[in-house]
Amino acid sequence: MATPRLQPAQQRTALRVLGRDRLRELTDHFELDVGDKRVVDNHVDALARRRVDFADVLARLSRKELKAICAALGLETSGKAKEPIVQRILDAGFESAPREEERAAETAAPQRPQAAGRASGIVVQALGDSLWKAACEILASHGAHGGGEGQAETDGDGGDP
Repeated sequence: MATPRLQPAQQRTALRVLGRDRLRELTDHFELDVGDKRVVDNHVDALARRRVDFADVLARLSRKELKAICAALGLETSGKAKEPIVQRILDAGFESAPREEERAAETAAPQRPQAAGRASGIVVQALGDSLWKAACEILASHGAHGGGEGQAETDGDGGDP
């Protein structure tokens, strides 16, 4: 029987659950070249490369981290022993072979990123929301100065908002 293997997109989804410091521990353990170690995606990319067996990466994680990965992949999160949880994650690679539409979506134009993880994901989500709000305000402000439809509301004195 073939060893179960998650698709690269699934591996990246799983790894993004972990924080930067934990990812750095893993890339240091496997002696991977990461480039700028401050960038989470550099760690994720290094760990998702074919050089490292993903089962070995999963074996180094805590039960809590494995359950968070299960949640991110839409898998059952129950279990007390690590080995069945690791196997459940690896088996997800067989259950969801990528379809052409999914591959096309991955290479399509970038979309608003969705945060993964718990505490770090919340911070990233809040930052993303703030950036989108600021961009909308800038666009609305720019439209107001251009004159025409969609002008931003003013404070009532006829001046800038």
